[in-house]
Amino acid sequence: MVIGMLNQILFLLLAFFYFQVDCLHSSTHFCLADQKAALLEFKNTISLYGYCVQFISPRTNTYNESTDCCSWEGVSYNQLTGHVNAVNLSGSCRYGSLPANTSLFQLQGLQRLHLSDNNFNGSIPSELFRQLVSLTHLNLYHSGFSDLIPHEISLLSNLVSLDLSSYCFPASLRFDAQAFDMLARNLTKLRNLALQCVDMSGVAVTSFVNFSSSLGRLSLGDCQLHGQFPSEAFRLPYLQHVDLDWNQNLTGFLPKTYLSLALELLDLSFCSGSIPASFGNLTQITFLDFSENNFGGQIPDHKTVFRTSRLEVLDLSNNKITGRISKWEAEGANSLNFLNLQMPNPPLFLSIFFISENKLTGNIPSLICNRTSLVVLDLSKNSLSGTIPECLGNVSYGLQFLNLQMNNFYGEIPDSFMNNMLRNLLLNDNQLEGSLPRSSANCSSLEVLNLGNNKLTDTFPHWLASLPRLQVLILRLNRLHGSLPNSIASSDFSTLRIIDLSGNELTGPLPTNLFQNLRAMKDVPKKPLSE
Repeated sequence: MVIGMLNQILFLLLAFFYFQVDCLHSSTHFCLADQKAALLEFKNTISLYGYCVQFISPRTNTYNESTDCCSWEGVSYNQLTGHVNAVNLSGSCRYGSLPANTSLFQLQGLQRLHLSDNNFNGSIPSELFRQLVSLTHLNLYHSGFSDLIPHEISLLSNLVSLDLSSYCFPASLRFDAQAFDMLARNLTKLRNLALQCVDMSGVAVTSFVNFSSSLGRLSLGDCQLHGQFPSEAFRLPYLQHVDLDWNQNLTGFLPKTYLSLALELLDLSFCSGSIPASFGNLTQITFLDFSENNFGGQIPDHKTVFRTSRLEVLDLSNNKITGRISKWEAEGANSLNFLNLQMPNPPLFLSIFFISENKLTGNIPSLICNRTSLVVLDLSKNSLSGTIPECLGNVSYGLQFLNLQMNNFYGEIPDSFMNNMLRNLLLNDNQLEGSLPRSSANCSSLEVLNLGNNKLTDTFPHWLASLPRLQVLILRLNRLHGSLPNSIASSDFSTLRIIDLSGNELTGPLPTNLFQNLRAMKDVPKKPLSE
């Protein structure tokens, strides 16, 4: 039976290969003549942006009268009927207005149309929506269109994916209340809706309750939405991706029960709201961003919020969360939480964790070291205290970005996490003492080292000279002492862009050839990367 199936598959592959060769080399044209003519006419009537063409070869360069449509880049068609069903002109250097009578709209069997990353101007012709009613996928991302989106967009009842997103400065397209409400009610097959930076200030957020249960992706970043976002929208059963960031006048409360269990990404940064206990049921979530939300109260209970084992990115920065971070260790010793993951085969681990600019106190719990895939850890600008855990250097894959600045840590800098994975180390504005670990010479990937405004007592750290990637070295306002070297080798500190040794007890000028290295660098940042 298996051999028979393999023979059938082999036959189908050979037949497909034969058809492709026949399509490319036979004198028979499988693409209907009127379809081909419409594409050629479109190519000849829409202008090319000359500067763009110098760097990009537009897809329409392959449109040629002497070849069949099947050889044209970005074009496909139904091989039985000859009707073109997909046109991809993304990044094709097209500019100017799209005429209402453009020949492109003659392709009424078209199912997929991609015009992203072009430079059209003016409004979207309503004829696009009236005539191309068979569309299932429409992508106009950063296509240059502006003005009000025609109400006729609601005629595209077969749409599965719609992307009208653009760059945000300024917002180019605009929905009014009626058009969006009609879209939400009529596009019952829609699974992917991306409208980043579309002006939706005139849209009633209550319209979002009218979407069908098929919706899986909702991207509404920086859309100028306002009012209370309906919690019912978060209950759609297949909803996996929700992005509402940078809607600063948008408020709302996530449902306490029946939150979509399919959610994988949730970005509510720069909105307002609260964290419900129902997050404990989000077993599929991988990305949570609640930054810049003014969330207040106690640090969230790990038993309800951090139960998921798949969480990769968690951002709670710049809120008003209070409490002792060390309570996670006390409460979580025998339970499943984001610090102490006790599973036989945990599939994923937290790799990026931001909880900076809050009002947290206490010591860093040692259980954080059990998160063996931590790459980015930012606990800066809180009121944390105690010593820095030695175990941070034992993370299996190694931290690359560690930011503990502007806290109340004391004691010495651990030797342990000075390894070749570390790229950014920000420990400035604490109460750290002792000397700079000599093991820092092993940090071959280190780019930024900021230890300013501590109580370090040492001499000039000449052992950092050979680090091949070091760009920023800030040691100001410490207790460094002794003489600066008279000269350094030409290869020493060769990548350094910024150095600040002010407010110490060092004597003598910086070596002249170090100044030459600094002046030789181009594109020097105007301020330290740590700020």
